[in-house]
Amino acid sequence: GLCEIVVHPAAYAARLAGRLCLRSWGGENRDPMITRRDWESGQYPLQMLEAVLKWLTNSKLLPVMERKRSLYFAALSRRYWADLPWLARMLVELCELQVDGNFDETQLDHPLEYIAESLVLQVQHLEHAGIAPDMLTAIPSYERYLAKLGFHKPPGADSHLQPVDQVPPKDLAWMVYLMYYKVQSFERITCHEPQLISDIFGNPFRPIVFDAVWRTSAAVGIAAKMYDSRDFAAMPILADALQDAGCESEAILNHSREEATHVRGCWVVDLVLGK
Repeated sequence: GLCEIVVHPAAYAARLAGRLCLRSWGGENRDPMITRRDWESGQYPLQMLEAVLKWLTNSKLLPVMERKRSLYFAALSRRYWADLPWLARMLVELCELQVDGNFDETQLDHPLEYIAESLVLQVQHLEHAGIAPDMLTAIPSYERYLAKLGFHKPPGADSHLQPVDQVPPKDLAWMVYLMYYKVQSFERITCHEPQLISDIFGNPFRPIVFDAVWRTSAAVGIAAKMYDSRDFAAMPILADALQDAGCESEAILNHSREEATHVRGCWVVDLVLGK
């Protein structure tokens, strides 16, 4: 059958980069090479993310990797959905639409990146002024930039917000900004999640082969429904469908059946959908 040797785009990008090289970060005294053991341990999520995204400078898969970068920060933002104001939630949802080509920001008065950047700048301004920042005081009027396309803030949309203890407002603002911001400033966030990184980027040290004949109507239907709904409870059913189609890849089947976090951008689902 026709095979696609793209598996985790990160694996192909790493191969093109020639070696898994990463300078030390945050003052941590670590070897500049990221090893398979380090990756699979999940103990260094910032290093994992920096490494996998550094490879895209040498990768023919730049659009794919940029899409996955955006979806990672969208998934991370959704972890703190209850702490995000309406504007930040809208930026997350519009980013998810945009990466799949379902939203055109050219009709907006300002690009989405600029609106997201304003959240970061306002939070930093409040901090420098000695004012305890929160997401609400950082966005007094930016909702108006979305109004041109009919995105109007509902009454009471932010009434649920409470002061955040675990995640600083600065981290929340950077999560939203990094969905759009192409420069690597991943150290701005202190709550990276290795489970999300592994689910979206896969394991670049273990490239596999995906055979196009496994992309049956049953498998595609299951994957598409999960992708659209963000409900990935049917991952084991997807594994069964892939196995019925002849898939014997332990990496694909185990990832689909294990009790793990799956989000939009999951590497198995993306392979099935051809994203």
